[in-house]
Amino acid sequence: MSTQSIGKGRIRSRGSQVLRAAVFAVLSSASAVRAAEAPALEEIIVTAERRATSEQTTAISMDVLTSDSLAESRTQTINDLQNATPSLVVNTQGISQVVNIRGIGNAISSPNVTTGVGIYTDGLLAGEPQNIAGAVLDVDTIEVLRGPQGTFVGQASTGGAIRINSKRPTFDGLNGFVEAVYGKYNNTKVDGAVNLPISDTWAARIAFNSEQRDSFFNNVGGQTGREPFEPLLQPGKVDARNIRASLLWQPNDNFSALARADYTYSSDDGPTTQPNPRTFNSPVVGSPGRTIALTSQYWAYDDPNHDPWVVYSNNLGLTNTSTVYRNSLDLRYKFDSGHELRSLTGMQNNLVRDVEDGDASSATTSPVQLNIGPESNYYTQELTLVSPDAPLNWVAGTTWYYRQAPVTSGGPTYAAGGGTNTNCGVQGSGAVVACVPSPTILRYGFSSGRTIQRMGGLFGQLNYQFTDELQASVGARYSLDRNFNRGGGQRQPTAFPAGAPGIPPGTVTCPADLLGSLPPSATYTCSFPAVTDQMYEGEEATWKVGLNWSPGGQGGGQFLYAFYARGYKPGGVNGNGRPFEEEHVDDYEIGWKSQLADGRVQLTLGGYWMDYKSMQQSVWTAGTFGAASLITNIGESTIKGLEFEVKAALGNFTVGLNSAYIDSELGDVSVIDQRSLPGAATTVPAGQAFAPPECTVAGQAGCFDYRGLNPGGTNYYVDLSGVSNVYSPKMTYTLTADYSFDTGNGTWRPAVSFTHTDKQYTFLFQDDFFALDERNLTTVSLNYERDTWSGQLFCTNCADKTYIAAMDSRAPFNVYYGAPRQVGVRIKKTF
Repeated sequence: MSTQSIGKGRIRSRGSQVLRAAVFAVLSSASAVRAAEAPALEEIIVTAERRATSEQTTAISMDVLTSDSLAESRTQTINDLQNATPSLVVNTQGISQVVNIRGIGNAISSPNVTTGVGIYTDGLLAGEPQNIAGAVLDVDTIEVLRGPQGTFVGQASTGGAIRINSKRPTFDGLNGFVEAVYGKYNNTKVDGAVNLPISDTWAARIAFNSEQRDSFFNNVGGQTGREPFEPLLQPGKVDARNIRASLLWQPNDNFSALARADYTYSSDDGPTTQPNPRTFNSPVVGSPGRTIALTSQYWAYDDPNHDPWVVYSNNLGLTNTSTVYRNSLDLRYKFDSGHELRSLTGMQNNLVRDVEDGDASSATTSPVQLNIGPESNYYTQELTLVSPDAPLNWVAGTTWYYRQAPVTSGGPTYAAGGGTNTNCGVQGSGAVVACVPSPTILRYGFSSGRTIQRMGGLFGQLNYQFTDELQASVGARYSLDRNFNRGGGQRQPTAFPAGAPGIPPGTVTCPADLLGSLPPSATYTCSFPAVTDQMYEGEEATWKVGLNWSPGGQGGGQFLYAFYARGYKPGGVNGNGRPFEEEHVDDYEIGWKSQLADGRVQLTLGGYWMDYKSMQQSVWTAGTFGAASLITNIGESTIKGLEFEVKAALGNFTVGLNSAYIDSELGDVSVIDQRSLPGAATTVPAGQAFAPPECTVAGQAGCFDYRGLNPGGTNYYVDLSGVSNVYSPKMTYTLTADYSFDTGNGTWRPAVSFTHTDKQYTFLFQDDFFALDERNLTTVSLNYERDTWSGQLFCTNCADKTYIAAMDSRAPFNVYYGAPRQVGVRIKKTF
């Protein structure tokens, strides 16, 4: 176990000791590389600044993964990227993936909060975390850019950006590949691509993927009732399909038009959410060992010993289905002067249907239902003018983005205690008895909202080469935001079936479109609350000023840079009408990128210090707008860190180390820990409504004394100023090594990768209840290549570590376990 202090304290951990030893070993080995006969490491070309440049001479802290490195490391999704990229944390929460770089990005999944790490596929911004979970398909490179990207990305990049670049059609003849994978848990996958040169001016590329896999978990909550118990549901199973068609028209050397159409589908039987098995110490009440209500109620008869690989999802109809359509048109025209005009037009559509077992147990409860779409459309238009390479070169452009996210959630509410079978679940004999849902439904509650986001921008960057060694760079962007949120419900009815008790006065017949989603009944009546609309409007200027130095001139293998960059994320409005402000980050960075031993060693070292103002965080608080979990702004915070990477080719060996250290300290923030409130875990005592904290009269009607202002009262607010940022492990690193040898009948290459991630927290309350513990994951593969055939035996999480990988931001008592050990074989044929 690692031990570490919070905030400014020093860190001492087993992980850091391993890292120091690894750095010494890699650098010691690199000192002898000149004597070894090995080819130079591959130069990787990136387009992060809208022109093709070498990764080693681009003034951005980044990691770039190629198609070969993605396949070898078994990196197939955005979630997998965190095992290959230090500083990147992906918290997968069912349908959503909360992505953070250097601890910055998103602390919550919500359509009215702009992402802090922009996820781009072929230049199109995903916009929200619900449509990025699918497998990457026929990738050329993935660029993970760390730090604010205010010039070229703009509003959605305080933490950084991830750019997924697909392979383009070419005129290099008929070629492509097909591969098949089979592994544990009946994991079957077939994918491939074919490049078709139709004529001298037309070329096409078609890529596809199909994958199925059983769940890692045994679900005993939903059973067929037969012996042996057969699960009706497999939460966490994989059923995914991707296909992309690309068509290139290039009638001459000056003009090209590339059209892409992409379809991604994924489905399972709902997320593998489980109640948090830990206990907590209340910071206010002082009741050590007290468990939250759901844990004490459900684990008592479901699984008192808590088997991580057993889930109790008993609500029928559970699903997590996502469908993404992505279409784009990339036009480029190069003038005789060498200037290039580019136009990127895109349209995306995202459909999500999510039905979850809200309590993650076999107890009777209402399922949690969430729908996004069908009118969830994103539109992109960007125009860019790029000057030719010269001592003075520049990029200028404009961009426009529109996103509409209609969200509907809700479900039935059962009669209190009705139909609850306390004899279900795991019995003392070990037998499993299915729970029976309550037959008495009081009402169906639906909450519908619509977020509309409009983002526009003007951007440009100017580079001037003073000498062969010294270059200055200035970039700027003007951003305009118009974010509209119909909170409180575009339509938020409560539907009452015929004969239901407690139907309030003033109900009306339910509309026809709602009736289609309800079970058959003789009649339903509906109650509608008032509709509330909110608008956030803002405009902002961001910039980047830097100086680049290449000792010995360009091509000398040494590149040093220093810059100041400013980034921001727009504000918005919570569903209850409470606004939150935009956030700003001032980033100061220095870096050194070096190529040694004739290109057989690549070394990168960088440091940063960020001043963060008005960081947006999800907290539970009370105020004029009532009490709830809301997005709010916290005081001035600081985040600083170091990033180090070295890769060396030592004869037949290739070794590498990629590491990052983060230290953060958050500003003023005071929140309520709802676990400490009397009564239920997240409610105030019966009969007392949520109310502002300015309650000064004891027993005042409709008032709950959150701040303990009355005599003998309790202050439920906790001061958390100075804690470290969420999703911010202090130390992360990845060690890689492979060795290739030729037997005369092909080339063999065993490879190993070891990834370490320090302890991190998912909420501002930094006790073990909200912690993701330190973890170490190992990937091993044996690769073989001969002519046009290649094969791979692979093992991921080879030590079969069991660990909590994520925690649900919507319900902090629910956790998600990481994938267990998987083994399999991959065979690939190229042509």
